[in-house]
Amino acid sequence: MSVKTLACMLILSLVLSLNISCNEEKKAIALNNQGLTLAKDGKYDEAIKLYDEALKLNQKLGTAWYNKGKALYGKNNYDEAIKCFNKSLELEPNQPATWNDKGLILSSKGNHDDAIKCFDKSLEFDTLNAITWYNKGFSLSSQKRYDYALMCYNKSIELQANNGFVLSARGYALSKQEKYNEAIGAYDEALKFDGNNAITWRYKGYALAQLGKYDEAIKCFDRSLELSPSDALTWNDKGLALDSQGKYDEALKCYNRSIELDPGKGIIWDNKGYILLNQKKYDEALKCFERAIQLDPLYGVAWSDKGTALYYLKKYKDAVTSFNKALSINPGDKVAQDGLAQSLKATGQ
Repeated sequence: MSVKTLACMLILSLVLSLNISCNEEKKAIALNNQGLTLAKDGKYDEAIKLYDEALKLNQKLGTAWYNKGKALYGKNNYDEAIKCFNKSLELEPNQPATWNDKGLILSSKGNHDDAIKCFDKSLEFDTLNAITWYNKGFSLSSQKRYDYALMCYNKSIELQANNGFVLSARGYALSKQEKYNEAIGAYDEALKFDGNNAITWRYKGYALAQLGKYDEAIKCFDRSLELSPSDALTWNDKGLALDSQGKYDEALKCYNRSIELDPGKGIIWDNKGYILLNQKKYDEALKCFERAIQLDPLYGVAWSDKGTALYYLKKYKDAVTSFNKALSINPGDKVAQDGLAQSLKATGQ
């Protein structure tokens, strides 16, 4: 075989190899696109199978790794989703959407420090993405870093002014800083864009209640409950507003409804017990406080309230034990301090 013939054969072999590789690349992209169509319809398992087929043909197809991660995220399979996002970022490290979505998963797992790093990385490549600014703000708010969260929310609003969800989150951060009037303004702006957001109505009601505007607060809670009648926390918040007005029977109905919907929240049991305490139904109140403590053994307020109920039941030694427990959790609890002093006095100590 001549050198010329051998060279021609090698060139032909290379051309065939390139054609096969090109065909596989096209097929991988087609499979990835088919998977996207299925994922949009919520058919995540079928979509993942197509992404896997695409990746068998081309392991370096970063978009397929990303899309597989999105589908796994849709199935709440967070750990596997992150593995896919990491693989995608190895291949395509400059993709802001991948960094953002990885941050979302980390945030949902409570890992806000690493989530914020991901959002920052995403913003390096797309500084004008309003959603990523909001996501970063949410993680900062979850860490109670409200000043920084507000900076992010404000940037998000600057980029996309008509997003009621971000405006509501801004109101929440202001409320946490006890800037209730500003918070109410933010909620009003949010409701202009999304007047049927039950959470925003509830948050506005809470801010109004903190200002002592209980009638207005109750109207907000009622609107929230029209939109989301099974929200246990809104029933609880309405009960608190009624309680503050001395409308104990109405408040008790709200707490009972809240407990029906979510019997696992200690704060609601404690609120119900406090109403019963005010009605001098000490045995019933005590049961509520004990249930609250059972659900959250480190709930200092419930221990203090239990001590108060025991004191009125003239079980002074047990009251001393409860008040001591409350103070071990929260040494600055003035109610527990006063209750302990009265209980010790009643025991002759």
